Amino acid sequence: MQPAEPTASAVTTTVLRRFLDVVMGSAGAADAYALIAPDCLAHDTPGGGGPEGVLAFAQHLRTAFPDLSYDVGECVAEGGLATARLTVSGVQRGPLPGSGLAATGRRVTLRQLHMVRVVDGKVAEHWAARDDLALMIQLAAFPAPAAPIWAEHSYLATHSANTPQ
Repeated sequence: MQPAEPTASAVTTTVLRRFLDVVMGSAGAADAYALIAPDCLAHDTPGGGGPEGVLAFAQHLRTAFPDLSYDVGECVAEGGLATARLTVSGVQRGPLPGSGLAATGRRVTLRQLHMVRVVDGKVAEHWAARDDLALMIQLAAFPAPAAPIWAEHSYLATHSANTPQ
């Protein structure tokens, strides 16, 4: 008996996880060209789409956060769409692209959501939901609110730049 072919959802999940390696800068150009369609729409990635745009974004990210790490919490797929919830962390040791913010030496920990549409085994579209306000608060670029608007048990309440570690 031959092993069963992987389902479309399983293939899509695998492509998403490999794509995240490219976005976060832990995979190289060969992987980007193998995984990302040339006309990929990267809706939330500065620098445009396609393998070149994603690689440029990854380079900027790794320049700002050379020790960047990420953990995929959950990954859910249906057909050609897959979504992952991540926790991303690193120390900002280089300029933050597009912000004018020089290296701060501060550690950040953020949650993100990423979704891809996969066609013929390649990422055709990518969406990201990042909490850029939490990033700027943790980098002390914006002050944390004096009276937090979030619940005491929330993520930001325990990870803001003003919270003793």
